[in-house]
Amino acid sequence: MMLIGENTQQSVETGRRILALVLADYHGPVAIRLWDGELAIGNDNAPCTVVFHQPSMLRSLVLHKNVVRLAEAYLAGEGDIEGDAETLFDLVSYMRDLVLPWPVKWRVLRQALGLPGTLHRAGKEAKAVRAKPETHQNTQESIAHHYDVSNDFYRLWLDRKMVYSCAYYPEVDRSLDSAQQDKLDYICKKLRLTPDQTLLDIGCGWGALICWAARHHGVLAHGITLSEQQYQYACERIQSEGLEERVTVELRDYRDLPEDIQYDRIVSVGMFEHIGVANFPRYFDIIKRALRPGGLFLNHGISND
Repeated sequence: MMLIGENTQQSVETGRRILALVLADYHGPVAIRLWDGELAIGNDNAPCTVVFHQPSMLRSLVLHKNVVRLAEAYLAGEGDIEGDAETLFDLVSYMRDLVLPWPVKWRVLRQALGLPGTLHRAGKEAKAVRAKPETHQNTQESIAHHYDVSNDFYRLWLDRKMVYSCAYYPEVDRSLDSAQQDKLDYICKKLRLTPDQTLLDIGCGWGALICWAARHHGVLAHGITLSEQQYQYACERIQSEGLEERVTVELRDYRDLPEDIQYDRIVSVGMFEHIGVANFPRYFDIIKRALRPGGLFLNHGISND
């Protein structure tokens, strides 16, 4: 895809000047193609090519010097990565360590400000959704839409324990199954679990963590989920592993937790992204109420700036 317009050539020339200044000492394997379809850096044999479909992508990268902007631009359709994406880290490493003299930096910034920018409507809408007041109904519908596709679908690409959140790789050559087990045990160690402690898992998914914690650390684990599919799977898993005396699971919203029950440990992995920033105070207040004095809470989630 090429950008076509009366100002295209002018913006391309600006883009080339910026890249010439920023990448003057870069001789790595990554090529760069601008919105006119022509290579500005590297050659056609490069194992990886960063494609700028829009000048706004280059503008954002220069002004913010943040690799996250590259991902955002990709999602917005402003750019693409062709070839071996892993090779891109060579350029990322170069940019991370780059220190430009102030006169050069000033020239680059002035050039970048001259490029057209883009207001990402999707990003603004996403922020509005994240701040949306939380209700039992919209949370239930959101979880059902996301997780109640079918367990067979998730089996196609998750590990054998059906862990949905990111894995932990102490070494790069670990299998997904091994990395997910390492993640489960890492969480348990961070929680400092000891036998017969009570553990609550908010958003327990298919039950991998509660079963792991009970089997390997001897806790009494309880999980809650809003997904009917996950609940049924977790019940079957608990029974098949013979953990009925140590592990329980139920369909329950975290806001409906009984006020008279407290736990030694509480964990939530990849759940609080669903509740919205505006609802964080209530969420953490409920956690505080449900946690025994001196207890530990581990919250794992993904955030942005």
